[in-house]
Amino acid sequence: MTRGYIEEVVKRYRQIKKAMRERKEAAVFYVGGRKFEIPITCEVKAIFEIIEEIQAYENTECMISMIKRWNQGSSDKSIMNDKPISRNAYYDRKEKFINKIFDCCIYRGYVKYEEIMEEKIGKEQDYSNEGRSKERTRKLALSDSVAYRAIGRSGRDKVK
Repeated sequence: MTRGYIEEVVKRYRQIKKAMRERKEAAVFYVGGRKFEIPITCEVKAIFEIIEEIQAYENTECMISMIKRWNQGSSDKSIMNDKPISRNAYYDRKEKFINKIFDCCIYRGYVKYEEIMEEKIGKEQDYSNEGRSKERTRKLALSDSVAYRAIGRSGRDKVK
């Protein structure tokens, strides 16, 4: 079980819960006219139990409300519009929620060591022109070189 899989289960919580109530073997849903299916396994059921436990332990009203809204299938934008929270704070809390679920899955033994090691720590920057205008590529390259020059001019790298 990977972090991406957990994110997908959390994102499709409402559809999976409905399929579980109807005693189906998989949750079937459509995105952009394409049919997707998430099989209901013991791992999915464990994720649901963990979400319910987190909801029971959580004591901040804002976070409880956000978890309920995620479970109802609300979009990120609609939740942000209803809550007095900045975009960065919202996504930070959502990331912490996913990480908490992932940590609980590790503790319960649903995540293998190899899956943990395969998780990427950061994203690689891609300066290829694929799908990007020349101006955007140039701005990205310049922003990195300006940041590099600013670090070089700080005086920290001077030899005495």
